[in-house]
Amino acid sequence: MPERTPVLREKAAEVVRLLVDKLSDLAAKGLEEVIRPELGRLLNNLANRLSELGRREEALQTAQQAAELYQQLARERPDVFCPR
Repeated sequence: MPERTPVLREKAAEVVRLLVDKLSDLAAKGLEEVIRPELGRLLNNLANRLSELGRREEALQTAQQAAELYQQLARERPDVFCPR
């Protein structure tokens, strides 16, 4: 979906939100190890899209969720998620 098309920005945010919700559901069902890195990426993308829509508070909260998830991943698997 085009990132810079103003007409599609809201729809793009909705699509990413749906993906985040679905992956969160799967993570809660025990597939965390595989899904969490992708969930972090999607949360970061959603934060960017919300920011572009001017929804700054929601974007900040979402970006903080992504950062917390990335920090957890880095603590648990520094060999994979920390730069060398």
